[in-house]
This record gives sequence, structure tokens and C-alpha cells, in this order.
Amino acid sequence: MRYFVEVAEREHISEAAEHLHVAQSAVSRQIANLEEELGTPLFERVGRNVKLTPIGKIFLEHTITALKAIDFAVKQVEEYLDPAKGTIKIGFPTSLASYVLPTVISAFKKKYPDVSFHLRQGSYRYLIDAVKNRELNLAFLGPVPQKDESINTMILYSENIHALLPANHPLAKREKIHLDELRKDQFVLFPEGYILN
Repeated sequence: MRYFVEVAEREHISEAAEHLHVAQSAVSRQIANLEEELGTPLFERVGRNVKLTPIGKIFLEHTITALKAIDFAVKQVEEYLDPAKGTIKIGFPTSLASYVLPTVISAFKKKYPDVSFHLRQGSYRYLIDAVKNRELNLAFLGPVPQKDESINTMILYSENIHALLPANHPLAKREKIHLDELRKDQFVLFPEGYILN
């Protein structure tokens, strides 16, 4: 399956073989075996290159998902056998980068010094999708996503958000407002200083 993905991405058997550090004949044989097992061609020849057939494109999507699941399972076994070592992939929005994340990681590293971290900054939607697709082990974000059976959510802390409004704003005299009530207003966020509609 890994040979198949490599050939599909490079659209060239010899380049795939070179990248995999195996003989071209070994890659060709594995692709032929896979096609025979499935009972359909996955590639068509286009000059010296190869291109996925329509069914090959479908199979590629499922193969990538399957390989991610296998890699994740292997990682889980490794971490089960030696939980004090391993890598945790964490996603976060810009707003958590300056204070929350360094504090959490620093506290964790004191207890588990051999664990390493891969950090990935991203948008709210990206972080949720990356956890679902197992590209990240966890993500810190807010607000808590809608109920979704494919992910677990937990509130770590809550904080007050202050809105600075013009004196003539319809909500300016209110002592408390819901963030939802500002949905149609423009915001300037700091420290980035960009406008959010």
C-alpha cells in the first residue's frame, strides 16, 4: 500500500522506487500484485508516467486513511509500552501561544522530560478536523466544539472577555453581554491587530 501511494503521488514508478530505496521491479511487482488482488487496474500508462484510474483515485483516498490509522495504532502501542517517551502533537490558535501553551508544556515536561512535542498553529476549523483525522493528538481551542461523537471535549478553564464599545453602541450601557450578541459587529483583535468580521 505504501508503494502504491508513492507511485500515485509521483506518477512515476522509477522515481517512486528511488525514493523508497528499492528496485523498480519490486515496486512494479507490488503494484501488479495489488491490482490482481483487487481485480482492477489502478494506473494507466501515459508515456513514461502513470496516472491513477478513476477507481485508483478512490482507492488512494482509502489507502491514505488506512495507513494513517496503522501508523497511529503503531504509535499507540509504542507509547503504551513506554508511556514516558513519545511525541504529543498539539494544535493551538494564536491566542494561546503566548501564555497558556508554554505554561502547560513546561509543567508537563517537568513530570515527563522525555516526551517531545510537535506544535501546530491553526484556525478553529482546521484544529477540529486535524484531531478528527489524527494529524493532531489534541488541540486547545475555544469555544468548545458542538457535540461530535468522533472527538472528546473537556473545558480546561474559562475566562472573561471584555468588549470595548463606543459610547453610542446599543449594548454599551449593559453590564453583561453574550459574545453572540456581537456577532454582526467588527472586531480588532490584539496582539495580531487584524479585523475580524
